[in-house]
Amino acid sequence: MSSLAPASHGGARPQRRLKPVAFAVWAVVVVLGFALVFTLGAPLASSNQQRADARAPLALPVTEESAVAAADELVRIDYPAYANDSRSVKHGTSQGEEIWTITYSRSNPVGGVRITVSGRTGAIDASLFP
Repeated sequence: MSSLAPASHGGARPQRRLKPVAFAVWAVVVVLGFALVFTLGAPLASSNQQRADARAPLALPVTEESAVAAADELVRIDYPAYANDSRSVKHGTSQGEEIWTITYSRSNPVGGVRITVSGRTGAIDASLFP
């Protein structure tokens, strides 16, 4: 009867050694994956999110530097054809409200975009002109 019993030549032992090694490799891969995700941080903003951020009112008090930076960002996102054109900045008042007007213009063909930033509310308005 002993001839009918399967011979044991250590066939099960290598499988038992592979399980802890496979588990260790899997655990390292999982930990490295989580580490990669956490170090990369938040996902990049979509173009709609960037556009909404660029059009959001500025923090008060509005300075010329913040108005120009906001206008540059808005032109880069919404009006890229004018991003490298001549820029002029004018500070003044309209109906008793402090405003900055940042204009990006070209002469051939004549056209441009005008960004107006309110000093009272931080609101940003953009318009194209021929």
